[in-house]
Amino acid sequence: MIEAVLLDLDGTVYKGDKLIEGADLAIENMRNQGVRVFFCTNNSSKLPSSIARKLNRMGIECTEEDVISSGSMAIKYVLEKGSNEVYISGTEELRRGFVDAGIDVCDENEARTLVIGMDPEFNYDKITKGMRAAFNARTIIICNEDRWFEKEDGLYPGNCAMTSSILHCSGRKPDLMIGKPGSFMAEYIGEKYGFSKENIMVIGDSVDSDIAMAKKFGCKYLLIGQTKEENCVKSLFETINYDWTII
Repeated sequence: MIEAVLLDLDGTVYKGDKLIEGADLAIENMRNQGVRVFFCTNNSSKLPSSIARKLNRMGIECTEEDVISSGSMAIKYVLEKGSNEVYISGTEELRRGFVDAGIDVCDENEARTLVIGMDPEFNYDKITKGMRAAFNARTIIICNEDRWFEKEDGLYPGNCAMTSSILHCSGRKPDLMIGKPGSFMAEYIGEKYGFSKENIMVIGDSVDSDIAMAKKFGCKYLLIGQTKEENCVKSLFETINYDWTII
């Protein structure tokens, strides 16, 4: 029996600021059957609180605890490891999340840990600072290696645009990837809320991230179609039940 669903967001629930038709009804239907829905995203540019507000504006009831992001998992990981002198190559919101958590955030010249996240305002100056931090850091954590993501007006470069430039210029390799397809998010949900692997399902539109995470974690998974005609969760979940054909 499925007790918890880890539901991807970009390309599965919404594209940019546009809700995918039927996503809200699918989520409501799952919840009505007693399934706990977690929103599991590689987007590290926003904190879970911001993502929750976005979902609520779209008509999907959501609390901060319902959202698991690669950024929030990076914060959790750094806290648990007790890392000091952390440089954040990412958005100001991600940086603020580290600071608010009590983590010692420093400039690029003092870095002992480098975290690379998604940054829509990434530029040459940020490449330079990220490269310098990479030269100094003992540990490099990347939020994910997504090549692209989709918004309502088309495709945009993903976190790979940030990680590739910094790591290539510095000649470094990441020590840890915290987001999908790594299994940290799924492991966190299972451990914190007491769900076994047999009772968790991952649902998403990416074989390389969503489905790969599920396989690595060892739980069931369901792939949403990636063509325009197939990418409508309404038809997929109209009569949701536990007799799904699992890929």
